[in-house]
Amino acid sequence: MSRRHVRVVHLPTANTEAWIASLRRGAETGGWAFHTHDWGEDAPALEDGRSTLVAGYWDLAPEGPPTDWIVQVASPAQVVAAVATNHEMSEHDILYEASLRLAAADIALLNGATRASVDDSELDVPGLGVVTRMEDGGKTSPAVDALPLDIYSALPAEEHAAAIWHAEIFNYPDAPATPGILPLVGRRRLLLNGPNITIPAGRWTLVADVTVEASPVADLLMEWGRGDDVTGFRHVFGVPGRYRIEITHDWTWYGTADFRVSLMMPALDGEFILHDVKVRRERRLPGA
Repeated sequence: MSRRHVRVVHLPTANTEAWIASLRRGAETGGWAFHTHDWGEDAPALEDGRSTLVAGYWDLAPEGPPTDWIVQVASPAQVVAAVATNHEMSEHDILYEASLRLAAADIALLNGATRASVDDSELDVPGLGVVTRMEDGGKTSPAVDALPLDIYSALPAEEHAAAIWHAEIFNYPDAPATPGILPLVGRRRLLLNGPNITIPAGRWTLVADVTVEASPVADLLMEWGRGDDVTGFRHVFGVPGRYRIEITHDWTWYGTADFRVSLMMPALDGEFILHDVKVRRERRLPGA
């Protein structure tokens, strides 16, 4: 039998550790080498002439291109619950971490990986055979809302993937008493940014539902993008009211998504309220 190199990309869920143990047992029983690998860890060392099974959270394969890819998919709710259970993080950081994991699975699937489910009781590993999950996993915490990651409700993500991002998951340098309700009084400054969720490549439209209480005016810069690669506009609001802000920007590869609002001129009074943000991929981009 020819040497095989199979990489299983799995998402963090209640069943993940049970799957790792089962894959290890299956590999050892079949005479294969077995390794786990996560982002930032050293690449597993492949043995000449021996088939290898690598299980990891990431699609990257620094040990060399595998002969076979398998992705064990899971829902955003499962991934968010597992990350929340396994790590002491803020809601913002939990969603950031979970989105990275989901994006990795999305990349692998788009590059030809075989799709399986972490909830399956069996996994057919090419060259090794069927591996049976030994046991069900433990319980995970559902405390964090996974709706902001609805863009990954299907894997790979649908062309017109969409999600609603509530005000609580954004960053507020002024640390307001209520997230999303921001007094404008004071110097020029960044009012909010985030949520730094990793999204797939494509043309993405953001629609922000905001209220601006200008007194007498509010000079605001609104930007949508990643780092310095943003699309935005500056506007002086002179009429208090509720506004719908729409901005479209292209992501040529997977990357974090950042909506930023800045006060550009000092204000004596006024208030800015972020109700929510809707994001939607208008289309994939050629070559992305």
